Amino acid sequence: MPWWSRVLLDVVERRAARLVGGILVLIGLYLAVAAVVALANQSRPDRTAVGVALTATSVLVLPVLARAKLRLSNQLGSSALHGDGVLSLAGAALAAATLISLLVESAFGW
Repeated sequence: MPWWSRVLLDVVERRAARLVGGILVLIGLYLAVAAVVALANQSRPDRTAVGVALTATSVLVLPVLARAKLRLSNQLGSSALHGDGVLSLAGAALAAATLISLLVESAFGW
């Protein structure tokens, strides 16, 4: 592989890592604003069978996907793919927290 293609790959990799990082920040800001608005409006979420099924599926699939992405990112040395794997793990954790809260709410009627 010519030297210039390695340099180009490094530039693309850095840009992709910055993009993933920026998206994570934007998602965090959006969630923070949405949470404040929901609290201010005292809104309560609706529970649907589709939502519960999607959340349960996310709890099962996202950790497997995250592990595969993290393993591949180590093999390729890709920080952008590593960031994407971390994002998948975060999504799995959020889905698990959501599913637990749905189960607790159903069990205790909160």
